Amino acid sequence: MSTVGQKNAKGDPEGGVRPEDSASQCGSTTSSVRLRTLARRAALAVEAEALKQKMALEKEELALRQRKAQLDMDTRMKISDAETQVYLNEADRLLSDEASAPQKHPVEVNETLTYPLDSGTPTPTQVEQSTKPTEALLLQILQEGQKQQRQLLESLNVPQTQMMTYDGNPLKYWEFWRAFENSIDCTSIPDSAKLTRLLYYCEGDARKILQPCSIMPSGEGYMRAKAMLQERFGTPFMIADAWIRKVTGGRKITGRDKRALREFADELQVCSLTLDAMGYIGDLSPQLVLVQIVERLPLYLCGRWLSVVRRIRREDRLPNIFDLVDFVQGAADEENDPVYGRLLTKDQGGSGTSQNKKSTGLKKGAFSTTATGNDVTPQLCVICKESHSLFGCDKFKRMQLDDRLKLVRENRLCFNCLEKGHMSRYCKLKRVCSVYGCNRKHTKFLHQQKPEQPQQTQEEAVSPSPEKIESHFTGAGNMKVLLPIVPVWVYAAGSNIGVETLALLDSGSTSTFCTKKLAARVKASGLSSIVSVSTLERANSELQTSVVSLKVAAKSSSRMVNLPKVYTKTDININSDHLLMKEDVDKLQHLTDVDFPSTSKLQVDLLIGQDYPELICPLEIRRGVPRNPYAVRTVLGWTLNGPVQSDGRRMAVTSHYISDEISLEDQCKLFWSLEGIETLHYDAKGMSVKDREVLKLWEDNVVMNGGHYQLPIPLKERPPPLCDNRWMAQQRLHSLRRRLLRDTAMHAKYTQGMADLVAKGYAEEVDETQPPNGTCWYLPHHPVINPKKPDKLRIVFNCAAKCLGVGLNDVVMQGPDRINKLTGVLLRFLRAPIAIMADVETMFHQVTVHPNERDVLRFLWWPDGREDEDPKIYRMCVHLFGGTWSPSCCSFAMRQTAKDYGDQCNTQAPRVVEMNFYVDDCLVSVEEEDEAIRLASELRTLLQKGGFRLAKWMSSNTRVLQTIPVQDRAKPVVGLDLNFDALPIEHALGMIWDVERDSFVYKIQPKDKPLTRRGLLSVVSSVYDPLGYASPFARRGKLILQELTRKKLNWDEPIPDSDARKWKAWIEELPQMEGIEVSRCVKPQATSAVAAA
Repeated sequence: MSTVGQKNAKGDPEGGVRPEDSASQCGSTTSSVRLRTLARRAALAVEAEALKQKMALEKEELALRQRKAQLDMDTRMKISDAETQVYLNEADRLLSDEASAPQKHPVEVNETLTYPLDSGTPTPTQVEQSTKPTEALLLQILQEGQKQQRQLLESLNVPQTQMMTYDGNPLKYWEFWRAFENSIDCTSIPDSAKLTRLLYYCEGDARKILQPCSIMPSGEGYMRAKAMLQERFGTPFMIADAWIRKVTGGRKITGRDKRALREFADELQVCSLTLDAMGYIGDLSPQLVLVQIVERLPLYLCGRWLSVVRRIRREDRLPNIFDLVDFVQGAADEENDPVYGRLLTKDQGGSGTSQNKKSTGLKKGAFSTTATGNDVTPQLCVICKESHSLFGCDKFKRMQLDDRLKLVRENRLCFNCLEKGHMSRYCKLKRVCSVYGCNRKHTKFLHQQKPEQPQQTQEEAVSPSPEKIESHFTGAGNMKVLLPIVPVWVYAAGSNIGVETLALLDSGSTSTFCTKKLAARVKASGLSSIVSVSTLERANSELQTSVVSLKVAAKSSSRMVNLPKVYTKTDININSDHLLMKEDVDKLQHLTDVDFPSTSKLQVDLLIGQDYPELICPLEIRRGVPRNPYAVRTVLGWTLNGPVQSDGRRMAVTSHYISDEISLEDQCKLFWSLEGIETLHYDAKGMSVKDREVLKLWEDNVVMNGGHYQLPIPLKERPPPLCDNRWMAQQRLHSLRRRLLRDTAMHAKYTQGMADLVAKGYAEEVDETQPPNGTCWYLPHHPVINPKKPDKLRIVFNCAAKCLGVGLNDVVMQGPDRINKLTGVLLRFLRAPIAIMADVETMFHQVTVHPNERDVLRFLWWPDGREDEDPKIYRMCVHLFGGTWSPSCCSFAMRQTAKDYGDQCNTQAPRVVEMNFYVDDCLVSVEEEDEAIRLASELRTLLQKGGFRLAKWMSSNTRVLQTIPVQDRAKPVVGLDLNFDALPIEHALGMIWDVERDSFVYKIQPKDKPLTRRGLLSVVSSVYDPLGYASPFARRGKLILQELTRKKLNWDEPIPDSDARKWKAWIEELPQMEGIEVSRCVKPQATSAVAAA
């Protein structure tokens, strides 16, 4: 500035007037400041307005986030436009001012002025360049807005996940907290809403410690809740300690349990990675900790680990947790290798890979048999070293019993199958000793006779021997023995006509009886029936009777007890000597204060059995010295039991045992009898009064709830007379625990099965803080594995389990039997050339129970299958497989579906539901291909409306199968090319159906049974032939068994040699039944064509 001033002093006579001293140039600095201020103010004004709108929008939920992002983008665009507009307006104003400014003192300007302009004065080029950073800023803002909008859209399109709940397990703390932090904690919702959600997703111990936070101010409560949750369950030390205890204190892996080894390897890897991330990996490195982990491995892996340790020590270091993790992971990979893993298992024979074979085009009438089995190296006999088992060794059979026992023990053989590798209690051979009366799990060649007992006195009972059971009663003393007999009032159901009589409380009877005279006196009538009655004198004698309904009350009480099922009998033979007299009690000091009712003037007309346990259950017992009578108080009054006097009279001996169960002899009679031909065409069955009552209950209360029918449990009484049996369920659960601990694979399947029940809504956890809706009953449960499907485990709830003589099935009516006859369904399956077969998926679980009745379906189970924790209470929400009422209930629901929605069908689908289902199996045949396709489609649609899903579809027509979704087809056809591959063999209600050839075949595997009537009956009854195709061949075995029945041999008595030779000859020919092949469709092709035309 000084240099320029000097030059002006010399060359400028007017005292330093410069061109840049014009009005426009003098105001440029001030204008520039004002310009920036106005631009900023305009930007702030727009930004303030946008901020208000943004604050309003932030109160909305996820659906408004997209609008919020768009608003941000619009706001930034407006800011940019406002700033740009201010700059443009100011530039226009300056240009217009400069053009219109008056020139009062024109100055000549030297165009060749060599003095440079002030460097601080912007030139037009500089002004143009100064706008470029603004454009770059706008571009950056636009890009950031687009990026935020794209992130928002992507986050909206990501599938939503369901938040996990947290129960206070330190092992799951970070998993839960990261999910909660990313989903809820990072959002801008108020802290009160965050606290509410945190309390909602916590349960158990975690929920308890957070309860005080709900009454704190929202901000303080939420921050306090997070801190308490981490301090209580999420400290690094607590998590590390929990992981160490988990990997060191679990169950030992036994044998070559591949699944358990894989689970342990994954568990160990997760543990090491977690502790490494937390900085606590050093807690896993001590050698004692590693030893505890290694002790959980199978013995063969422990030996391999020693080799690894030896190699590591040669490297001059100690093994650490990473070495052990790599070792266990490698072992798990080897065991679970899909191709070569089976080489490490003991049983190498097994399932070779089955390949789909093309149809070979066998001629009609030809047949082939395929032997499938394991290529197992034959075992050598331990005695003679030949290729046969000990059962076929003559030397072994000629040995003395002690020598046979010594041989088996020295060679560590199973006492049941005489093979190595296991003990008899773990033997898979389902066979017991064939010696009469033994029934223990060992072969008859190792059966030991029990030593004889010392000679007993005459008054003692003689021990039973295998051949004969004797009972001795001496006349010495001739004691008078009293029976539990009480006076009662008896009424007919629905009547006020009462009769006083005596009732015998018989704990040895399974049913209740009354005399026909008593039924006539109270005017009770009922339906006729036949029962089987067994006594000491005679077994399984048929009794023509009537079933009546009565009410009974104690003589001194007005409380009535219903007896809905009482059988009538001509008389009940109770001798008067067994009745209580007044003088019988006078000398009994311990019973002087008991008021016994008089029974001398009446006779016994009512016998109450164990089917009404509440009437015979002891409420109080008075005992005396040994061999003295005792008194029992029941709801019907006091009774006196036992010997009371000896007066020299000869007393009558009375023993009662009545059972309405059919014995093995009766089952054998049913086996000989054939079903009446006149009943095959019609499946309807008559209904009793109780059946009609149940049917009316369901018709009046059926509702559709959540896409499924809801039906009540047909209880006999409401509330049901059930006791609190939780202690019994806990004992059963403890027994189940021991079984699952022995079999880790079963444990895993069982745990998964329970988790599926809860996940699918079939069961629910009970809130123990809420009172129950009524009576509570706990169902024991156990696993059932079909030998033909060893990989599938079914959890069965035991509805027949009893506590104090009463179980759930005892207090529930069975309902009408509306299941179609198996033979009728099969015969209808033979009518037409195109066959269709399907199965209702989990049929019993598709009909729900009203919430008020679910407490009688409670059960106990450990959380997540962790048996070391206290079990929780669950309850079923659906009708059970195992309940006596469930088949009738589910059949009613399916028929109700056809009734409610059948008018929407154009095919015979409703009639198929009525006539072609056997429980959950559907078998139907039709004439035309198009008809079959329409029928299959409408059947799926119809039953889906009632909540039933048809799956496992199979058809003899490939075009019909192609119209079925792949996931609904039967497993054997899921991977087939239906245009080229042959269709497999399936089971249709027990019949073996060759679908490709559309014919029935037989697969016979004769059982190894002892040569007794029981063994022969087992083999003969295993030949399943409901349609009688193979009856000419199977009849030979039945005739042999029938001849043995005529000879009146005992069930476990060896059969004569002549009959044994006939039987062995028939057994040798039995596999020839596999050559029988019968076309499924009984209608000839020509007939079908005519019918179709």
